[in-house]
Amino acid sequence: MLGQETTDLDVISEGEPKVQLYETDEAHCILNLVQEFDRQEEFVRISSVREWKKQLFYWDGIQYLAWDALGGDWKTPEQVIEEDPDADIDPALYAKVVNVYKAHGEIMIGALSSALPAVRFFPKDADDPDDVTAAKARSHISKLIQKQNRARLLVMRALFLLYTQGMTACYNENKSDYRFGSIKSPEYADVQVVNRDLYCPGCGQQMGSQQFPLDQLDAMDAMGDGMGEAQTCPNCGPVSPEPVDSLETQKQQIGETTKPKNRECLEMYGPLNVKFPMWARDQESIPYLILETEEHVSLLREIYPEIAERIEATSYPDTYDKESRIPTAYKNDFPRDLATVQRVWLRPWAFNSYGGVTSGIDREKVLALKSKYPEGVYAVIINHSLVAEIVADKLDDHWTISENPLADTLHPKSIGYPMVPIADITNELTNLTLETIEFGLPEVYADPHVLDFDAYRRNEARPGQVSPATMPSGQGLSSGFHEVKAASLSREVELFADRMTSVAQFVMGSYPSIYGGSQDGGSGTAREYEISRTQALQRLSTTWTILQEFYAKVMGKSVQSFIKNMQEDERLVEGKGTNFINVWIRQADLQGEVMELEPEVSDAFPISWAQKRDVILNLIQLKDPDIAMVIRHPENASLIASIIGVPELYIPGDDDRNKQLYEIGQLILAEPMEIGGGVDESGQPIGQEMKSTVEVIPELDNHLVESEICKAWLKSEVGLVSKQMNPGGWMNVLTHMKEHLFFAQMMVDQQREDDKDSEDVEDIGGEK
Repeated sequence: MLGQETTDLDVISEGEPKVQLYETDEAHCILNLVQEFDRQEEFVRISSVREWKKQLFYWDGIQYLAWDALGGDWKTPEQVIEEDPDADIDPALYAKVVNVYKAHGEIMIGALSSALPAVRFFPKDADDPDDVTAAKARSHISKLIQKQNRARLLVMRALFLLYTQGMTACYNENKSDYRFGSIKSPEYADVQVVNRDLYCPGCGQQMGSQQFPLDQLDAMDAMGDGMGEAQTCPNCGPVSPEPVDSLETQKQQIGETTKPKNRECLEMYGPLNVKFPMWARDQESIPYLILETEEHVSLLREIYPEIAERIEATSYPDTYDKESRIPTAYKNDFPRDLATVQRVWLRPWAFNSYGGVTSGIDREKVLALKSKYPEGVYAVIINHSLVAEIVADKLDDHWTISENPLADTLHPKSIGYPMVPIADITNELTNLTLETIEFGLPEVYADPHVLDFDAYRRNEARPGQVSPATMPSGQGLSSGFHEVKAASLSREVELFADRMTSVAQFVMGSYPSIYGGSQDGGSGTAREYEISRTQALQRLSTTWTILQEFYAKVMGKSVQSFIKNMQEDERLVEGKGTNFINVWIRQADLQGEVMELEPEVSDAFPISWAQKRDVILNLIQLKDPDIAMVIRHPENASLIASIIGVPELYIPGDDDRNKQLYEIGQLILAEPMEIGGGVDESGQPIGQEMKSTVEVIPELDNHLVESEICKAWLKSEVGLVSKQMNPGGWMNVLTHMKEHLFFAQMMVDQQREDDKDSEDVEDIGGEK
């Protein structure tokens, strides 16, 4: 939402120099409020930012860290050596990292993002057709928003933030951009036109009228007062009519305007970017929300040209928050030409924190702000000091913050927090084992009087080599050498490492059965494996519930914003076999009421394609005729091929299904034709019959399959909408289905006749 908006902050008299936004009292008030809110949370936030940044380092595999109190940042062994070459640290000893922290996080994210949380809007009154239609339309809008925003990636981002930082916040905004497409709309303007009535000069009989734009009046008069050639009056004969003009203002189309299409856009942020009070228990209790990001100064100068000369890049991270947002790849460096942008939302009651509200001047300013921004205000502040934009806006219309019911505030400990010490232990065990192996060769001490080191050093070691040595007096040659006993790895290390693996699985709930790994112990049966998976997913149910509720609120606000900014009817394109269908979202269908803003969510865990395959294969093995009928239904042909994992597999009836879906797309474009009618040779009337506009080919078509596809479409939600909006097209599909059923019945009757003839032949042969 970066962009200058028109404001009426100050009334400037003509001739006075223009006052810039950042110079106004209103801008000073808002800037002071934001700076005061920042100061109040500065110290308590630093400790939390320190922990969030540490876990981001752990995710990136940088897990040997030391806190630099002077610099206020985490340091790696390499960075310590760079700053102090005399430091007694060998970075090679800390180079081996087994990133179990990231591995367990990816297991959780993969398990919970394999499918999107299902959302569904419910009507306020199930008996009111308008409410039912509005609820269904909102469900379609949520699908469109998810499709346009690549919702799977958003859910993965939200889970990543929950795992590393404990909180996620979603920002939704309706944006207009030509990359979303364009809309052409007629442009109208008030145009003055001349209404010219023509009258006979003799009897006053009206002989006609003309209408033309006012700017063509002179041209019409040049043609002879607008009369043209002489006309014949029914009373007076040939005459030259006299004009009588009158002016009228009309709205007329003067052309077309092209404007960009809009789209509901969603963005996920974590607490390193989103700031609100650490004590806040729920979203309604926060007085403000600040979104801090770093943007290139060239972009900001393009957006705010009127203050371009005041927008400068910071030479070095000037705040701890900004430093914490520097990508880990920069290490001791930092990106250039960036400025910190604070996008601030303030609630109306947050204005009460300005200055000393007991004084008359401050109280008047607060009342003025509340009067002008009754629902809240949005402001853009660059580099913590330059106010670039102020507009009226409501915080809750754009922001949704995740809530953890197991925490006291909106800033709980991250889900991955318990993995930090386990990751440290794993790394220590790994390095200890490697060091033991590397230094497993024993060190030997030799008496220089026994071994001539200079001669030994000059010779190249060869098999059977003879080296000069002096035997100690009265002792054996071995007495001049001493071998230090090599360190050996304790048997407890491996046992302890296995125990840590089990502890990590228990703490995080990331058991092997979730991701398809081998299961230790037990009989290893499929049933036991499935039970283990169910228990493991149950362990993740808390995180799944938090994600569901958060996602439901996001979709509710996004759908509401989409409807508010809808420019025209939208369509959602869905795949149907190898074909596609349009699901229309019409503005007229959104007049009803829904139960509540937040849609209902499914309690089921997301399941992967592998799980779906197992379910289908288990159902097939049951050999139940009712289940087999469902699986063999033509509508499920493509799904079965995809779930089995062999999309190239030919399934009988799939081509017939795709062919019929294509024909349905043709049928809905026309109405059925009427054939017959008239009278026969005896004078009896012949009834009319309906025929579809797509010909049925008896020798080619699979009538049973294609009639089932037509029946499924006619009863589907898309079909029922078409019945209401396009009854002729719907009737054309129905007629086409009846034609297939007619030929299918003919084939059945023919088969019966053939069977009967075959039986008769057999009977005759038997008698002989």
